[in-house]
Amino acid sequence: MLAYDFDFFWRAAGAILRGQSPYVISGFYSPYPLALVLMPLALLPMLLAYGIWTALKFLLLARAGNRWQFLRAILFFPVAYELRQGQLDLLIFILAGKLNWFGAIISTLRPQLGIWIIPLCAWRWWKGRMYDQFWKSALGVLALYGASTVIAPNWWAEWANALRVAWGYNEQSASLFGLTHFLPVSHAASFVGISALAAASFALLRPGTPREYWQLMAAFNPVAHVYSLVVLYDQVDPGVILLGLLALPLSWTAHTNAIWALIPLYLIFKDRFLPTISQRSVAAPAPPIS
Repeated sequence: MLAYDFDFFWRAAGAILRGQSPYVISGFYSPYPLALVLMPLALLPMLLAYGIWTALKFLLLARAGNRWQFLRAILFFPVAYELRQGQLDLLIFILAGKLNWFGAIISTLRPQLGIWIIPLCAWRWWKGRMYDQFWKSALGVLALYGASTVIAPNWWAEWANALRVAWGYNEQSASLFGLTHFLPVSHAASFVGISALAAASFALLRPGTPREYWQLMAAFNPVAHVYSLVVLYDQVDPGVILLGLLALPLSWTAHTNAIWALIPLYLIFKDRFLPTISQRSVAAPAPPIS
């Protein structure tokens, strides 16, 4: 359904305008500050607000690269799906892409992204001795979440109660964590096992660039929807587009969203192993002419 997810955000922001908690809206699981930030859109009719929301994401996506990168991103099913649903992953990820203090602050509105973006920001700031980014981001988060707590002191408990659905979503995750639904052990044991595999993968592959980091994140995101793969929007090539189109019917047939992990796994293989194979083939002597 068009704007399915945006409707939750829009109604949650409208609840604050009416003096209610945003958590009276079934399906709203985000931090209170998100609904607070979106209140101006709640003053508009839903479809108009959704149109403005989507136009903003199209603009940011167009400015993030050249026309061919924009076209490839639009042809990537998770991006098209995110735009249709009216989610905020694409907007948050693009805004946080510069890995500065503003990106760190804005990422907290989407904790599923923030838990990955903030460590990457902190590492970059520490290595680059950009220590001012730490206190700027800390002050920004304190101001945003402090204001929310002054307005609605009970929102932390309400949010924690709403987040109970996350454990169930883990079994449906569009990453390797989606396999927990099928492994012949308990959900908890499967979660621990895949978490250990994720830790080992990060330790062994040692992602040295944001590109490599987001590939591993997409493969091991514990609570990933299909639209969560928008973190790969600037890595889209024909193979990714094809896999995006194939993953949809395959996930329905196999009854698991873990199929979507094929996309980051393909990128990891292509970036790390195909160049090596290509270099070896070039370096190898040509066979004698018989």
